[in-house]
Amino acid sequence: AETAAPLKRIELRHFRDILIAAANLPPPQHPLTLAELQRQPLILMGKGTGTHELYSALYQRQGLSLQADIEVETSDLLLPMVEQGLGVGFLPDLFARQALAQGRVRELPSAFSLPARSICAVYDGGRSAGAAAAALLRFLRGDGPEGA
Repeated sequence: AETAAPLKRIELRHFRDILIAAANLPPPQHPLTLAELQRQPLILMGKGTGTHELYSALYQRQGLSLQADIEVETSDLLLPMVEQGLGVGFLPDLFARQALAQGRVRELPSAFSLPARSICAVYDGGRSAGAAAAALLRFLRGDGPEGA
């Protein structure tokens, strides 16, 4: 998304979402399509979030309607629900990495591509930043010893 002046945006980290399920569920025989995924209980971020809008648009492009069985307010609530076998869900790979490595969840293959995403910081470029804010921006950008 674009930011209007005087706001400035810095991309901090790129990631992709993955489709995950409880580790004890049998793996699918083939990559799942969105239509097949509609037959699975789906755990998703709640309406009004950017994540929900992103997946709603993905489904609409395929002529489908997004229907979540469980909606959560934050990403950290999604992982434990998937681990308990309450449904499948889309989660940033950054958040799923440890659970995947520990065998608590499995990544499900999908027949559709998930869009690349990024974490950004937005700040007012029209105002001079105080020392703490300037140091934080340098750290977030990875500039200098503070960001190393």
